[in-house]
Amino acid sequence: MTRVLSEKEKQVISAVQLQADAPIAKVAADLKMKHHTLRYILEGLKSEKILIPYPFINYVPLGFNEYDLYCSLSFAKDTQRAAFIQYLKQSPHISWLIGIGGDYQFGIGFLAEDPYSVSSLIETISAKFGAIFTTKSFANCIRWWVFRRKYLSAKPARVNELWVGPTEQKYNADDTDKLILTALSNYPELSMAQLARKIGVPETTLSFRLKGLRNGKVLQGFAYSVDSARFNMRVYRIHISLTDLSHRSIASLFDYASRCPWITSFSQYAGAWDINMRVEVVDPDEVFRLAQNLNDSFRGIISTLKVFPLFEEMKLAPFPGFQPTIKKKRDIV
Repeated sequence: MTRVLSEKEKQVISAVQLQADAPIAKVAADLKMKHHTLRYILEGLKSEKILIPYPFINYVPLGFNEYDLYCSLSFAKDTQRAAFIQYLKQSPHISWLIGIGGDYQFGIGFLAEDPYSVSSLIETISAKFGAIFTTKSFANCIRWWVFRRKYLSAKPARVNELWVGPTEQKYNADDTDKLILTALSNYPELSMAQLARKIGVPETTLSFRLKGLRNGKVLQGFAYSVDSARFNMRVYRIHISLTDLSHRSIASLFDYASRCPWITSFSQYAGAWDINMRVEVVDPDEVFRLAQNLNDSFRGIISTLKVFPLFEEMKLAPFPGFQPTIKKKRDIV
Protein backbone atom coordinates (compact mmCIF):
# COMPACT_ATOMS: atom_id res chain seq x y z
CA MET A 1 0.00 0.00 0.00
CA THR A 2 1.50 3.30 -1.11
CA ARG A 3 0.92 6.70 0.38
CA VAL A 4 1.89 10.34 -0.16
CA LEU A 5 4.56 11.77 2.11
CA SER A 6 4.08 15.20 3.60
CA GLU A 7 6.82 17.78 3.09
CA LYS A 8 7.84 17.44 6.73
CA GLU A 9 8.09 13.65 6.40
CA LYS A 10 10.33 14.07 3.34
CA GLN A 11 12.59 16.43 5.26
CA VAL A 12 12.78 14.06 8.22
CA ILE A 13 13.65 11.00 6.10
CA SER A 14 16.36 12.90 4.24
CA ALA A 15 17.81 14.29 7.46
CA VAL A 16 17.89 11.12 9.58
CA GLN A 17 18.46 8.45 6.93
CA LEU A 18 22.22 8.16 7.54
CA GLN A 19 22.25 9.22 11.19
CA ALA A 20 19.58 7.12 12.86
CA ASP A 21 21.32 7.45 16.23
CA ALA A 22 21.62 11.26 16.11
CA PRO A 23 20.10 13.11 19.10
CA ILE A 24 16.59 14.36 18.45
CA ALA A 25 17.62 17.84 19.62
CA LYS A 26 20.33 18.16 16.95
CA VAL A 27 18.12 16.95 14.10
CA ALA A 28 15.24 19.15 15.25
CA ALA A 29 17.56 22.17 15.33
CA ASP A 30 18.82 21.38 11.82
CA LEU A 31 15.27 21.11 10.50
CA LYS A 32 14.01 24.06 12.56
CA MET A 33 11.31 21.74 13.84
CA LYS A 34 9.89 21.28 17.34
CA HIS A 35 11.18 18.23 19.24
CA HIS A 36 7.78 16.65 19.74
CA THR A 37 6.86 17.16 16.07
CA LEU A 38 10.04 15.45 14.90
CA ARG A 39 9.61 12.59 17.37
CA TYR A 40 5.97 12.07 16.31
CA ILE A 41 6.86 11.98 12.60
CA LEU A 42 9.84 9.69 13.16
CA GLU A 43 7.89 7.20 15.28
CA GLY A 44 5.15 7.13 12.66
CA LEU A 45 7.56 6.39 9.82
CA LYS A 46 9.18 3.62 11.85
CA SER A 47 5.89 2.06 12.89
CA GLU A 48 4.81 1.97 9.22
CA LYS A 49 8.13 0.29 8.32
CA ILE A 50 8.99 3.10 5.91
CA LEU A 51 12.12 3.60 8.01
CA ILE A 52 13.86 0.46 9.31
CA PRO A 53 16.99 0.92 11.47
CA TYR A 54 20.17 -1.05 10.80
CA PRO A 55 23.81 -0.77 11.88
CA PHE A 56 26.19 0.57 9.24
CA ILE A 57 29.11 -1.84 9.47
CA ASN A 58 32.40 -1.67 7.58
CA TYR A 59 33.26 -5.38 7.56
CA VAL A 60 36.43 -4.96 5.44
CA PRO A 61 38.77 -4.15 8.40
CA LEU A 62 37.53 -7.42 9.94
CA GLY A 63 38.86 -9.38 6.96
CA PHE A 64 35.52 -9.89 5.17
CA ASN A 65 34.46 -8.99 1.64
CA GLU A 66 31.17 -8.88 -0.23
CA TYR A 67 30.74 -11.12 -3.26
CA ASP A 68 27.63 -10.51 -5.36
CA LEU A 69 25.86 -13.04 -7.55
CA TYR A 70 23.17 -12.04 -10.04
CA CYS A 71 21.35 -15.07 -11.41
CA SER A 72 18.30 -16.55 -13.08
CA LEU A 73 17.00 -19.87 -11.82
CA SER A 74 14.75 -22.64 -13.04
CA PHE A 75 12.65 -24.42 -10.41
CA ALA A 76 10.73 -27.64 -10.97
CA LYS A 77 8.05 -26.53 -8.49
CA ASP A 78 6.84 -23.23 -7.02
CA THR A 79 7.42 -24.66 -3.56
CA GLN A 80 11.11 -25.08 -4.44
CA ARG A 81 11.39 -21.36 -5.23
CA ALA A 82 9.84 -20.46 -1.88
CA ALA A 83 12.18 -22.89 -0.10
CA PHE A 84 15.18 -21.36 -1.89
CA ILE A 85 14.24 -17.83 -0.80
CA GLN A 86 13.65 -18.93 2.78
CA TYR A 87 16.98 -20.76 2.84
CA LEU A 88 18.86 -17.61 1.77
CA LYS A 89 16.93 -15.42 4.21
CA GLN A 90 18.02 -17.68 7.07
CA SER A 91 21.59 -18.19 5.87
CA PRO A 92 24.25 -16.59 8.12
CA HIS A 93 26.37 -15.96 5.00
CA ILE A 94 23.88 -13.91 2.94
CA SER A 95 23.95 -10.18 3.66
CA TRP A 96 21.29 -9.12 1.16
CA LEU A 97 18.77 -10.63 -1.22
CA ILE A 98 16.70 -8.89 -3.90
CA GLY A 99 14.25 -9.88 -6.61
CA ILE A 100 14.90 -8.16 -9.94
CA GLY A 101 13.86 -8.15 -13.59
CA GLY A 102 15.64 -8.09 -16.92
CA ASP A 103 18.44 -10.58 -17.47
CA TYR A 104 18.23 -11.93 -13.90
CA GLN A 105 15.72 -12.92 -11.25
CA PHE A 106 17.79 -12.55 -8.08
CA GLY A 107 20.68 -10.56 -6.68
CA ILE A 108 22.50 -12.22 -3.77
CA GLY A 109 25.19 -10.71 -1.55
CA PHE A 110 27.60 -13.15 0.13
CA LEU A 111 29.75 -11.98 3.03
CA ALA A 112 32.90 -14.11 3.23
CA GLU A 113 36.61 -13.97 3.93
CA ASP A 114 37.64 -15.22 0.47
CA PRO A 115 36.17 -16.36 -2.88
CA TYR A 116 36.84 -20.01 -2.00
CA SER A 117 34.32 -19.75 0.81
CA VAL A 118 31.75 -18.30 -1.59
CA SER A 119 32.37 -21.11 -4.07
CA SER A 120 31.76 -23.60 -1.29
CA LEU A 121 28.52 -21.84 -0.32
CA ILE A 122 27.26 -21.92 -3.92
CA GLU A 123 28.15 -25.61 -4.12
CA THR A 124 26.10 -26.19 -0.97
CA ILE A 125 23.14 -24.38 -2.51
CA SER A 126 23.40 -26.48 -5.69
CA ALA A 127 23.67 -29.68 -3.67
CA LYS A 128 20.48 -28.76 -1.80
CA PHE A 129 18.35 -27.48 -4.70
CA GLY A 130 19.82 -29.22 -7.75
CA ALA A 131 20.49 -27.84 -11.25
CA ILE A 132 18.63 -24.55 -10.81
CA PHE A 133 21.11 -21.96 -12.17
CA THR A 134 20.47 -20.86 -15.76
CA THR A 135 22.26 -17.48 -15.90
CA LYS A 136 24.98 -16.19 -13.56
CA SER A 137 27.18 -13.10 -13.18
CA PHE A 138 29.60 -12.78 -10.29
CA ALA A 139 31.71 -9.90 -8.94
CA ASN A 140 33.60 -8.83 -5.82
CA CYS A 141 32.38 -5.55 -4.30
CA ILE A 142 35.54 -3.55 -3.53
CA ARG A 143 33.88 -0.52 -1.89
CA TRP A 144 30.50 1.14 -1.83
CA TRP A 145 28.76 4.32 -0.74
CA VAL A 146 25.18 5.07 0.22
CA PHE A 147 23.89 8.61 -0.34
CA ARG A 148 21.25 10.63 1.44
CA ARG A 149 18.02 10.78 -0.58
CA LYS A 150 18.47 14.24 -2.01
CA TYR A 151 15.29 13.99 -4.08
CA LEU A 152 13.32 14.24 -0.82
CA SER A 153 15.14 17.35 0.37
CA ALA A 154 17.98 19.30 -1.21
CA LYS A 155 19.03 20.71 2.16
CA PRO A 156 22.33 19.11 3.30
CA ALA A 157 22.28 17.02 6.47
CA ARG A 158 25.03 16.41 9.01
CA VAL A 159 25.70 13.07 7.27
CA ASN A 160 25.28 13.00 3.50
CA GLU A 161 27.02 9.71 2.71
CA LEU A 162 28.42 6.59 4.37
CA TRP A 163 30.84 4.11 2.89
CA VAL A 164 32.25 0.59 3.23
CA GLY A 165 35.73 -0.34 2.04
CA PRO A 166 39.41 -0.85 2.84
CA THR A 167 40.95 1.13 5.69
CA GLU A 168 44.57 1.72 6.67
CA GLN A 169 44.42 -0.71 9.57
CA LYS A 170 42.81 -4.06 10.25
CA TYR A 171 40.61 -4.47 13.29
CA ASN A 172 41.39 -7.49 15.45
CA ALA A 173 37.85 -8.51 16.34
CA ASP A 174 37.32 -11.50 18.59
CA ASP A 175 34.29 -13.75 18.99
CA THR A 176 32.53 -11.28 21.27
CA ASP A 177 32.92 -8.41 18.80
CA LYS A 178 31.55 -10.54 15.95
CA LEU A 179 28.69 -11.77 18.10
CA ILE A 180 27.75 -8.17 18.92
CA LEU A 181 27.84 -7.14 15.24
CA THR A 182 25.63 -10.09 14.30
CA ALA A 183 23.17 -9.25 17.07
CA LEU A 184 23.05 -5.60 15.95
CA SER A 185 22.32 -6.76 12.39
CA ASN A 186 19.57 -9.17 13.43
CA TYR A 187 18.00 -7.10 16.23
CA PRO A 188 18.64 -3.41 15.43
CA GLU A 189 15.47 -2.32 17.22
CA LEU A 190 16.61 -3.57 20.65
CA SER A 191 17.93 -1.26 23.36
CA MET A 192 21.44 -1.82 24.69
CA ALA A 193 20.06 -3.53 27.80
CA GLN A 194 17.85 -5.82 25.71
CA LEU A 195 20.70 -6.60 23.32
CA ALA A 196 23.07 -7.45 26.18
CA ARG A 197 20.51 -9.90 27.60
CA LYS A 198 19.88 -11.35 24.13
CA ILE A 199 23.50 -12.34 23.59
CA GLY A 200 24.37 -13.02 27.23
CA VAL A 201 27.03 -10.40 27.90
CA PRO A 202 27.11 -7.71 30.61
CA GLU A 203 25.81 -4.34 29.45
CA THR A 204 29.12 -2.76 30.49
CA THR A 205 30.96 -5.18 28.19
CA LEU A 206 28.58 -4.38 25.34
CA SER A 207 29.11 -0.64 25.81
CA PHE A 208 32.90 -1.05 25.97
CA ARG A 209 33.02 -3.22 22.85
CA LEU A 210 30.73 -0.90 20.88
CA LYS A 211 33.02 2.02 21.72
CA GLY A 212 35.99 0.05 20.39
CA LEU A 213 34.14 -0.91 17.20
CA ARG A 214 33.18 2.72 16.63
CA ASN A 215 36.72 3.97 17.26
CA GLY A 216 38.03 1.31 14.90
CA LYS A 217 35.66 2.58 12.14
CA VAL A 218 33.97 -0.82 11.96
CA LEU A 219 30.64 0.33 13.38
CA GLN A 220 30.16 3.64 11.61
CA GLY A 221 26.85 4.35 13.26
CA PHE A 222 23.22 3.50 12.60
CA ALA A 223 21.22 4.28 9.48
CA TYR A 224 17.72 3.68 8.18
CA SER A 225 16.78 1.43 5.31
CA VAL A 226 14.08 3.33 3.42
CA ASP A 227 11.18 1.44 1.83
CA SER A 228 10.77 3.94 -0.99
CA ALA A 229 8.22 1.76 -2.78
CA ARG A 230 5.80 2.73 0.01
CA PHE A 231 5.76 6.29 -1.34
CA ASN A 232 5.54 5.23 -4.98
CA MET A 233 9.18 5.33 -6.02
CA ARG A 234 10.43 2.88 -8.67
CA VAL A 235 13.78 1.29 -7.86
CA TYR A 236 16.43 0.13 -10.34
CA ARG A 237 19.97 -1.18 -10.40
CA ILE A 238 22.37 -0.04 -13.13
CA HIS A 239 25.36 -2.23 -13.96
CA ILE A 240 28.21 -0.54 -15.83
CA SER A 241 31.28 -2.03 -17.45
CA LEU A 242 34.12 0.38 -18.26
CA THR A 243 36.73 0.66 -20.97
CA ASP A 244 38.81 2.97 -18.76
CA LEU A 245 39.44 1.63 -15.24
CA SER A 246 41.70 4.47 -14.12
CA HIS A 247 41.12 6.20 -10.81
CA ARG A 248 40.23 9.43 -12.63
CA SER A 249 37.44 7.76 -14.64
CA ILE A 250 35.93 6.02 -11.63
CA ALA A 251 36.18 9.24 -9.59
CA SER A 252 34.34 11.17 -12.31
CA LEU A 253 31.51 8.62 -12.28
CA PHE A 254 31.39 8.78 -8.49
CA ASP A 255 31.17 12.58 -8.60
CA TYR A 256 28.27 12.34 -11.05
CA ALA A 257 26.48 9.79 -8.85
CA SER A 258 27.01 11.73 -5.62
CA ARG A 259 25.42 14.85 -7.14
CA CYS A 260 22.51 13.17 -8.92
CA PRO A 261 19.39 13.28 -6.68
CA TRP A 262 18.04 9.98 -8.06
CA ILE A 263 21.14 7.87 -7.38
CA THR A 264 21.11 6.50 -3.82
CA SER A 265 24.20 4.27 -3.85
CA PHE A 266 27.41 3.74 -5.79
CA SER A 267 29.53 0.56 -5.73
CA GLN A 268 32.85 -0.36 -7.31
CA TYR A 269 33.45 -3.98 -8.35
CA ALA A 270 36.03 -6.38 -9.71
CA GLY A 271 34.50 -9.03 -11.93
CA ALA A 272 31.62 -9.24 -14.39
CA TRP A 273 30.88 -5.50 -14.02
CA ASP A 274 32.77 -2.50 -12.66
CA ILE A 275 30.17 -0.09 -11.25
CA ASN A 276 26.71 -0.54 -9.77
CA MET A 277 24.29 2.28 -9.02
CA ARG A 278 20.96 2.13 -7.23
CA VAL A 279 18.40 4.54 -8.67
CA GLU A 280 14.99 5.65 -7.33
CA VAL A 281 12.59 7.54 -9.60
CA VAL A 282 8.89 8.36 -9.78
CA ASP A 283 8.54 7.96 -13.55
CA PRO A 284 10.09 4.80 -15.05
CA ASP A 285 11.08 6.82 -18.11
CA GLU A 286 13.36 8.86 -15.85
CA VAL A 287 15.74 5.94 -15.28
CA PHE A 288 16.23 5.47 -19.01
CA ARG A 289 16.85 9.20 -19.48
CA LEU A 290 19.42 8.90 -16.70
CA ALA A 291 21.01 5.89 -18.42
CA GLN A 292 21.19 7.81 -21.69
CA ASN A 293 22.72 10.79 -19.94
CA LEU A 294 25.36 8.53 -18.37
CA ASN A 295 26.21 7.07 -21.78
CA ASP A 296 26.40 10.53 -23.35
CA SER A 297 28.38 12.09 -20.48
CA PHE A 298 30.91 9.25 -20.28
CA ARG A 299 31.22 8.30 -23.91
CA GLY A 300 34.50 6.47 -24.37
CA ILE A 301 34.57 5.36 -20.72
CA ILE A 302 31.43 3.20 -20.52
CA SER A 303 31.46 0.05 -22.64
CA THR A 304 28.12 -1.43 -21.54
CA LEU A 305 25.30 -0.22 -19.30
CA LYS A 306 22.36 -2.37 -18.22
CA VAL A 307 19.26 -1.34 -16.26
CA PHE A 308 17.43 -3.83 -14.02
CA PRO A 309 14.14 -3.09 -12.24
CA LEU A 310 14.19 -4.05 -8.57
CA PHE A 311 10.95 -5.71 -7.53
CA GLU A 312 11.55 -6.82 -3.96
CA GLU A 313 14.15 -6.41 -1.22
CA MET A 314 13.94 -9.57 0.85
CA LYS A 315 16.92 -9.31 3.18
CA LEU A 316 19.36 -6.74 4.54
CA ALA A 317 21.82 -7.91 7.20
CA PRO A 318 25.14 -6.00 7.24
CA PHE A 319 26.86 -8.71 9.32
CA PRO A 320 24.45 -11.61 8.88
CA GLY A 321 25.69 -14.41 11.09
CA PHE A 322 28.35 -15.54 13.51
CA GLN A 323 28.32 -18.66 15.63
CA PRO A 324 29.99 -17.86 18.96
CA THR A 325 32.45 -20.14 20.70
CA ILE A 326 31.93 -18.30 24.02
CA LYS A 327 31.10 -20.66 26.87
CA LYS A 328 31.37 -18.67 30.08
CA LYS A 329 30.34 -15.10 30.79
CA ARG A 330 33.35 -14.58 33.06
CA ASP A 331 35.63 -15.20 30.07
CA ILE A 332 34.26 -12.06 28.38
CA VAL A 333 36.09 -8.84 29.13
